[in-house]
Amino acid sequence: MAEQYSVKAFLSAVDSGFTSTMGSARKSMSGLEENTQKTNMSILQMAAGAAVFKALTVATNVLTASVGKAVDRYDTLKSYPRVLQQLGYSTMEADSSTRKLSEGINGLPTSLDEVVSTAQRLTILTGNLEESTDLTIALNNAFLASGASSDKAARN
Repeated sequence: MAEQYSVKAFLSAVDSGFTSTMGSARKSMSGLEENTQKTNMSILQMAAGAAVFKALTVATNVLTASVGKAVDRYDTLKSYPRVLQQLGYSTMEADSSTRKLSEGINGLPTSLDEVVSTAQRLTILTGNLEESTDLTIALNNAFLASGASSDKAARN
């Protein structure tokens, strides 16, 4: 007959705070993940803010340059009759010259203030407003016909 034996074992462990330490570590790690996600979102928000600021800066610079150019054009067109009057020409002659210059560049990439400025300089040199007006239109057309840009044509 076989003998039967039985073994009874009692398992006991001393925790010494292991479970609470692991719980704290788990909580700490989940807090780290949460903080990392918040930090990533903050960085993305800062990057988006920087992009918006950059776009606003560029837009402001473009607007400032446009306003500055508009003021320059206005000043040139406003001073043209005064300069011509100082040279001895009447207001009607100045208006006629401005009208002729405007018609001469109609449909062309040259701006009126550019040709007015050229006509003014040529009038000072030649002493003849009508000739200077015609010469300005002819020079502008010649430069544009040669393939020069409107900027180069304006510097004639």
